Amino acid sequence: MEMGIHELEGKASRFVRDFREADSRLKIILHNNMNLTKERDSLTTTVTDLNSEMAKLETFKRKLIQSFSFISFSHTEPVDIRTSDQSVPDSYPDKDSISRSVHCFQHSYSKSSDLTHPLDQASKYTGPRFSFLFLPGL
Repeated sequence: MEMGIHELEGKASRFVRDFREADSRLKIILHNNMNLTKERDSLTTTVTDLNSEMAKLETFKRKLIQSFSFISFSHTEPVDIRTSDQSVPDSYPDKDSISRSVHCFQHSYSKSSDLTHPLDQASKYTGPRFSFLFLPGL
């Protein structure tokens, strides 16, 4: 009888120990699950924000391509702007040079026959430039 009680107490203590280990593992798993849920929610927000930014960039790209389709270039070969001379001005341009640039740009935009590189002056003060191949009629 005493051996049966001792045996049952041993089994009970193993069950209690196994229960505590399982409970400890469950708490760790629930904590990890909570962290993964937070990370998933954060990534979902990031993806939503990036999709919004991508849509804005696609809209900008379409508008940029449309604006380039209105400007006729004097040649049809691709121009790698990265290799062209892009000197940075030492100071801001004066009002006269700005008005001349704007006048040249407006004059060119109205598709006049005078195409003496009207965009060179205006584009000198812009940021990074890209290479485009303009094919008339497409």
